[in-house]
Amino acid sequence: MKESVYLIARRSGRVHLTQYFPPSPDGMGAKFVFPRKVNGEEIAAPQDETLRFEFYCPVINDKLFLEFKPAKMVYEGQPSY
Repeated sequence: MKESVYLIARRSGRVHLTQYFPPSPDGMGAKFVFPRKVNGEEIAAPQDETLRFEFYCPVINDKLFLEFKPAKMVYEGQPSY
């Protein structure tokens, strides 16, 4: 799994998955955990345009991409990702 799932950000490049939790009965689905910092720096900041999630899905033999806007992921003035 670690070689098929990444976060991609302009400031940190491709960030590797640190933990994976398969879907569970709580209804939340799979959980992908990434570090908040790489080499002591935040992987993303609210002023960054996008944060991209990349996942190679063997079922469809293709990559899936999701883009997030860090500026929309702020709560009470602090990043909430």
